[in-house]
Amino acid sequence: MKHKNLTLYLAIKAYVLSVIQVVRNRPQEQFFHSPDKSENQPYTFLSSNELRLLPDYNKCIEIISNDSDLSNHTDRFVGTSVMGGYHISASELLEKFVKSGELSKKCMFNNEAFDKAYIQFENEIYSDFILCEAIAPLQGLFANNIEVINLADNLEISQLSQKEEQLLQTTDLIRKYGSRWSDSLYAVRAKYQLPKVKTNNVSEISDCQRQEGEKRQLEIENLVKQVIHIMKVFKRGTIHYGGILHWKKDDYFSVMNISPKSLELVHGVYFLENDEEINNLKEFYKKVKQLIIDSQNNAVEKAIRIYGYCEINWVDLYKIYEIIESDIGGINTIVNKGWSSKAEINLFKHTANSPSAVGDDSRHGKENTSPPVNPLSLSEAGFLIENMLKHWIDSK
Repeated sequence: MKHKNLTLYLAIKAYVLSVIQVVRNRPQEQFFHSPDKSENQPYTFLSSNELRLLPDYNKCIEIISNDSDLSNHTDRFVGTSVMGGYHISASELLEKFVKSGELSKKCMFNNEAFDKAYIQFENEIYSDFILCEAIAPLQGLFANNIEVINLADNLEISQLSQKEEQLLQTTDLIRKYGSRWSDSLYAVRAKYQLPKVKTNNVSEISDCQRQEGEKRQLEIENLVKQVIHIMKVFKRGTIHYGGILHWKKDDYFSVMNISPKSLELVHGVYFLENDEEINNLKEFYKKVKQLIIDSQNNAVEKAIRIYGYCEINWVDLYKIYEIIESDIGGINTIVNKGWSSKAEINLFKHTANSPSAVGDDSRHGKENTSPPVNPLSLSEAGFLIENMLKHWIDSK
């Protein structure tokens, strides 16, 4: 692999080797009796001052200072226009590298782990963008301990790590309600890029830069929400999310932003029971996304969005029916395709429009006809429209 700065690569490797040697030469009782009794982070037992006294430290700092790309990142604000960032010195940059990821897990040098960490370091430092992730923690989803469900490039449903779960609970984006939430929790994740901002003064970030960043984040949030909406159409079940967190984790320029949503107690569950069902979800997602892309009037996107947003109610169910009826060519086409009978549809309309039948949830404020003798329940209406919506999508 060709490195962008081979001199720095060799210097940092020598520096890391000297760090390891110091740690290994320490008395065993000093090493194993760290405050948290952990053996997982040996390098962190060295203080910043100790790290700066080691051989090759000054050489690394000099190389960083003489590299225009690297020095352009030090002692300045580095981050994004919408999620902040921070100032970092050359010594802090070097220390972050030494204490990052795989390098700090064992008290021995691993060339493969070092190269992986250095490649990540160069990719982030020399890039004009910062790779971010939007994450929507899901309440109610059980996926048979499947770790990752890949939906598209940079888009997935995956388990939260313990560290992520702890962080997200502090932001109140997830909650555990007794033992049934003690298993793996899942989230919809979308990776995306934001332009890297390097400036001496945060006030120099323009309104245009901020607006572009906000626009990109909104696009990603809509993509994440759309996944949840499509999941609701794919299979009946209770699934909820408490907001979307934007972050860049395990990096040199940490950024974070939260778009909260009301977090409610989830009384039901949403099961993805086996590999076949998960594969069906993937195919359904791909089909719906292609229909949305190909659509001339956004009918599919609108119906999915309304269904996904609504806690089932008469007004929104009626909107979805009207979208389908208009797109398919009328009630007779729906009946002829066998998606429902005319009597069922008329009873649904009659019930939805009747204050006597459904009270304040009615589409109308006053009774325009006699109320239905045997009105549909809201649950029955939900099944009717959900079934019609699935048939409509499958027919395209």
